[in-house]
Amino acid sequence: MMFKLDRGLFLLISALSFAACRGDDGDTSASSSSSSAGTDSNSSTGEGTPTTTGATDSTSGSGSGDGTTTTGDTPTTTNNSAGFITTATDSSGDTNTGPLPNGSQCASDDDCESMNCFSTLGGMVAFCADCNEDQDCVDAGTGTACTLDIATQNAACTAGETGSTCMSDAACAGGHCDAVIEVPIPGLLPDTCGDCGESADCMNMQLCSPTFDFMAFSGNNACVDPGSVENNNLCPKGADGPDVCKSGHCNSATIMGIVEVFICGECDDDNDCAMGQTCMPAEASMNGIMGSVCA
Repeated sequence: MMFKLDRGLFLLISALSFAACRGDDGDTSASSSSSSAGTDSNSSTGEGTPTTTGATDSTSGSGSGDGTTTTGDTPTTTNNSAGFITTATDSSGDTNTGPLPNGSQCASDDDCESMNCFSTLGGMVAFCADCNEDQDCVDAGTGTACTLDIATQNAACTAGETGSTCMSDAACAGGHCDAVIEVPIPGLLPDTCGDCGESADCMNMQLCSPTFDFMAFSGNNACVDPGSVENNNLCPKGADGPDVCKSGHCNSATIMGIVEVFICGECDDDNDCAMGQTCMPAEASMNGIMGSVCA
């Protein structure tokens, strides 16, 4: 089985870009004003009577800055199509920004209709969500775990089923909230509810091994039988790694030079291969993960 990383890594990269690009809204009002000013100074009709664009008499309100004129104190909505927030401005110049719906970028709880600004990917991305910590779910009686769904850019309450993201063991139905893949940046990948945190948590001589769906950007630690994990699937770091693999070989690879993963493969070195063959190391990239192979 070959895990495809394309969507998972794309979501991660997109999320990081989303955070980096915050505040890059375009401002078209200056160009509109400049265009209007040029029309005012150069346009004329009839017997020298000037014709102006974007101006009104004293009975009308002020222009909106984009060529639209309002009467009295009627609010003008400026739609920043390249931006993130739509603002409402009245004739006095005051700007009123309302609470934002789930999925919207936020800086604090006060920005959101839900009053929950969920932070993820090591604090580099934050968006309005149903919850932003497990306690929100407990207090509302809607679950025990505040679970991230990065595909829909929301976090919602669950009952702590296997695979739910979590912040403590108490959030999980099985009592185990642990990291599936260790990353060097704290909080880059959330912990999830699983069967185990280590092999000692398993019964019947089973071993604790990571499973991860890169397409869904989620996974969990599961209790598996020794020698049951096929090649090109994840295995745990350490002594249990080779033991869970059907081949008996578990080797490391690095994703984007940052995240180390361990993958079941065919060999550890050339001695494990037929004469004349070479043990090619495990690989992890945007194209997928693949265990070591004899070639």
